[in-house]
Amino acid sequence: MVAKRMRTRGFTLTDCLVSALILGLCISGLAGLWVFCLNQVQNSRELTIAGQIARAEVEQAKVYGYPNLPRGMYRLTSGDSIWTGAYNRAGNDGRGAWSRNGETYYNTAGDICSATDSKAMFLSTAELRDSDIAVNEDGSDYELGFTSRRTLIVTVSKLPTRKPILRMSTEFVRGGL
Repeated sequence: MVAKRMRTRGFTLTDCLVSALILGLCISGLAGLWVFCLNQVQNSRELTIAGQIARAEVEQAKVYGYPNLPRGMYRLTSGDSIWTGAYNRAGNDGRGAWSRNGETYYNTAGDICSATDSKAMFLSTAELRDSDIAVNEDGSDYELGFTSRRTLIVTVSKLPTRKPILRMSTEFVRGGL
């Protein structure tokens, strides 16, 4: 008598191991993609806050006005003038003032804070360049003429590395933008 082989239904151990390997590879790939996406969201959030900080500094300069912005030191080699600093909202008895070589610190929400604040995340600096200027006869000072241009460049950097993450600029001319 010939014995009939019985066929069994189901999966073998090899089938289960191969499918578990494929599933594990897919899940690890998705986990890596998840981490990448979270980092991109965080970078986007920081860039948005930095953009708001820079835009606020530019708008403050517009409110301050073309002739009221600080003047820098005349550079004979390039024929222009550069001033660096920051706008200090607490200066000038609470009315705000531009401070030479200053920095303004911001926390994670984009609000002004002190440099020693543990939540300080950004710092902002401004550079004001004057070009097409009329230099005095002795070369020690200059006047802003009708065709003078004033360029404001605001740099927002990330703390603690102080790496610049955003630069925004605008130009001022006498009588308007």
